[in-house]
Amino acid sequence: MLLNVDSDSNGQRLDNFLVKMIKNIPKSRIYRMVRTGEVRVNSRRVRVFTKVYQGDSVRVPPLSGMTIGNSLIESEQEDHIERLAHKNISILSEDEYMVILDKPSGISVHGVKEKRLGLLELMQTFRKDACLKLCHRLDKDTSGLLIISKKRSFLLHIQKQLKNGEVNKKYLAICLLGSNFTEIPSEVCKPLLRTYDRNGNRVVKISKKGKYALTKFREIERVLHQDFGFISLIECIPATGRTHQIRAHLSSLGLPILGDKKYCAQVLDETPVKRMFLHAWKLSFRKSGMDRKVHYESPIPAAFKRVLKSI
Repeated sequence: MLLNVDSDSNGQRLDNFLVKMIKNIPKSRIYRMVRTGEVRVNSRRVRVFTKVYQGDSVRVPPLSGMTIGNSLIESEQEDHIERLAHKNISILSEDEYMVILDKPSGISVHGVKEKRLGLLELMQTFRKDACLKLCHRLDKDTSGLLIISKKRSFLLHIQKQLKNGEVNKKYLAICLLGSNFTEIPSEVCKPLLRTYDRNGNRVVKISKKGKYALTKFREIERVLHQDFGFISLIECIPATGRTHQIRAHLSSLGLPILGDKKYCAQVLDETPVKRMFLHAWKLSFRKSGMDRKVHYESPIPAAFKRVLKSI
């Protein structure tokens, strides 16, 4: 369920806002919902003393017996379906075993909480097919190629290739160069450790305690943008499949991805961007019973082209 913060609640502490809005639920349960991350403000995990402002969206889990203090509530399921349906999800290829999707930026591949829809749940709803399974994942703000299996045999076949490094992936990233005019290295091999930030959100950092991670790079184009300064279009090939691998490796080089709010230290307040400029561009793997690999390519997003032409 989504609660909209109105002018009467502008600047109010989150816990006081929830106590005012939610009826028939003990205060202890409300505080526990916030601590465990069941409550999100604008899709972000927060603390009980966080202040909310007019226009904020506060998500709370549906609980038995819960009533809402006023009518400013939306059905989260309907809200997700409407927004996802308007994202123009494109099917690039389909057969009896799989579906190759071109995922838009801004959509989670899988619902995190009960009754929260992701891309997979949306397809299952529209197709009435519970057999659809994700073969791999993309970050919410990453666009591009995604494999969904229609049969368990194909899912196991792809998972085996992923484990053995036989699925070839190529990404495109637009990175901020800043004052970095040196040559971009052909590869980065730095171990990555998964951890959490102060808000409880998952983050990855370079650490000797982390897992082996290797990413290869090739600079395609470097331009001087009228707002962002020098930027570079980089082909990224992850030889391993760690969480946030490309994002963390590029950030460690001082080359953060444009629009990456988690790993880009440079905040673009004056010229905000609407998405993270990371795109799953090309993909190849072997189908069952085939020696040669099949190849798929997602068109370069229009947003990439517009940014690269703004010189």
